[in-house]
Amino acid sequence: MKKTFTTLLLFTFILLACSKEKPQAVKGNFTNPNGESELAVFMRTMHDETALAKTATLAGEKFDFTLDTTLLFTPNASEPEKVASAAYQAFGTAYLNALQAYQKAGTGDLADHYEQLVGACETCHQALCPGPLVRVKKLYL
Repeated sequence: MKKTFTTLLLFTFILLACSKEKPQAVKGNFTNPNGESELAVFMRTMHDETALAKTATLAGEKFDFTLDTTLLFTPNASEPEKVASAAYQAFGTAYLNALQAYQKAGTGDLADHYEQLVGACETCHQALCPGPLVRVKKLYL
């Protein structure tokens, strides 16, 4: 009996170890209601860096974003049809233009350009994905 139980236990561990199926993102949870798409992870990174930029801007300093902005247009999204839409492409381009303007701004213009950057985020989220709007609005100076 002990040998059968040990064999069965060993067999179960081998099956579990050999499973090629990757765990799926949990949908419907509070933190990541749409799962873990590449775009969702990028958006959270964008939020975190913008929060750091807020702190720097309030101190009169420029923040150097490290975002890989090519991920803004990635096809790996929770809702790929939204990313493929002309509206998303236009909002994304507006964000990139605002980011570039912030990065080129002199210290006297940082606050205005920062506000425009956050405004670009808010405009897109109002139209396409309103869930994060509360967090986006907290980024304003």
